[in-house]
Order: sequence, then C-alpha cells, then structure tokens
Amino acid sequence: MQNIYNFYTNLLRANSVWIKRMSIWALLWFAIGTGTYLVRPDLLESVSQFLDRVFRDIWGDKAPALDFSAVLLIFSNNLEAALLALFLGIIIGIVPLMVAALNFFILGFLFAIFALPYSPSGALIFAAAVVPHGIIEIPALLVASAFGLRLGLDWKNWKVTLGQNIQIAPLLAALLFLAAVIEVFVSGKLVEQLAK
Repeated sequence: MQNIYNFYTNLLRANSVWIKRMSIWALLWFAIGTGTYLVRPDLLESVSQFLDRVFRDIWGDKAPALDFSAVLLIFSNNLEAALLALFLGIIIGIVPLMVAALNFFILGFLFAIFALPYSPSGALIFAAAVVPHGIIEIPALLVASAFGLRLGLDWKNWKVTLGQNIQIAPLLAALLFLAAVIEVFVSGKLVEQLAK
C-alpha cells in the first residue's frame, strides 16, 4: 500500500506545474461563471435548460433515486468526462481545457445563484450539494484535465506523458467512484433534508 501511495505521490509531483496551470484555468472559469450570473441573471433560464438537458441525458425522465444505481450513473458519467480530458488532450489540449472550463463555469454560476444573495440557507444548500463529494471529485477532474493538457502540449515527452496518463487513470477511477458514493449517500441525503 505504501508503494502505491509513493508511486502516485511522485506521479502527481512530476506533473505539479500542469496541475497548477489547470487549477488557475479552472478558477478563472469559476469566476467567469460567478460574474456571468451577477452581470446577466437573465441567463439563468438558458443555463437551467442546458443543465436540465444534461441531467435528462444522464437520468432519463424520472427523478433519480438515491441508491447504488445512481452511484453507477454518476460514476460512469464522471469517468467518461475524466477519460476524455485525460486522453483527448492530444489534440493540442483543447478537450481538457473545454472540460474544465464548462464544469467550473457551471459551478461558479450555481455558486452565484445559491450563495451570493447572502442567504444562509442558499449557501448551506450549495455547500451540502457540492462540498462532501467535491473535495474528491473536483481535484480528480482537475488532475485528469492537467494530465490531458500536458499530453497535448508537451510533445518532447509525448511517450512519457501518455504512459503517465495511463498510470493515473486507475487512481482517477477509484477517486471518482468514491466521490459518486459520497454524492449519492451524503450530498444527496443532505440536500434532500435541507430542501424539506
């Protein structure tokens, strides 16, 4: 177990510059999402319709049950996004940049909706909906995007980078599965309780 921990710690350290770059990119898009809602609150309906389409693609027409089938749906959706970011970065890093930009724009937009009207209940609902699983899911998606960006931009070390992307994939899958479990059985239950 210690060897696995050391292996992944060293792999993440070797890519820390790329992770920092992607974190800055993500924070920029979080701020853009937040600012967009503050400047253009009329876009709420358009963003809501987009999110509704996304959730319908994932869940279908019925409301999701907070059970293990929901865990598998969330996990497969997030794993697909992470793998796209991780391996389609080869196209000059465009896909990981887009994955991070879209996810963090939406997160910033939702943050502005719930937390910035200075409503304690709105901020609490946002925190309950995001924080428990987000402390695992968000770094995992950032790492996937960072590794994918390097794959598209660091051509001198292309073979090494591709190998590292393959090596990091099992860790990302494990983290995203854990995040999906927490999202359903912790975040989902908390939001359910707070919404009553």
